[in-house]
Amino acid sequence: MLAQSGAIRSKGSLARARPVCDFDPQEKDLLHSLDAAILRASRPKDGGSTSIDTPGYPDFLGRSLCALEAVETAVIVVSAVNGIEPMTQRMMEFAKARVCAG
Repeated sequence: MLAQSGAIRSKGSLARARPVCDFDPQEKDLLHSLDAAILRASRPKDGGSTSIDTPGYPDFLGRSLCALEAVETAVIVVSAVNGIEPMTQRMMEFAKARVCAG
C-alpha cells in the first residue's frame, strides 16, 4: 500500500531484510514485528490514509488487539501459502465483534 501510494519507492522485503515497519534491531533480527507501527500514505487526491501495522505472531495478540480500538476499519492479511490460520481467524472474529458492537 505504501509503495502504491508513492510513500516509499519500493516494497519492503523480508528476503532482502528490508521490512518497512520493523525499526527495532530485535524485530529486524527476528524478521517479524514486536510492536505496532503507524504508517502514513499521502495521496493528493483524497488526503491519504493512516494505517497501523500490528504484529501477526500469536505471542503478540494483545498488542494487535489494542490497535483495534484506534481504527475505523481493519484489514486482516491472510497468508497465501498457509491460508487462514487459527490466529488469523481469531483476529477476524475480534475485528468483527468490535465493528458490530460499535
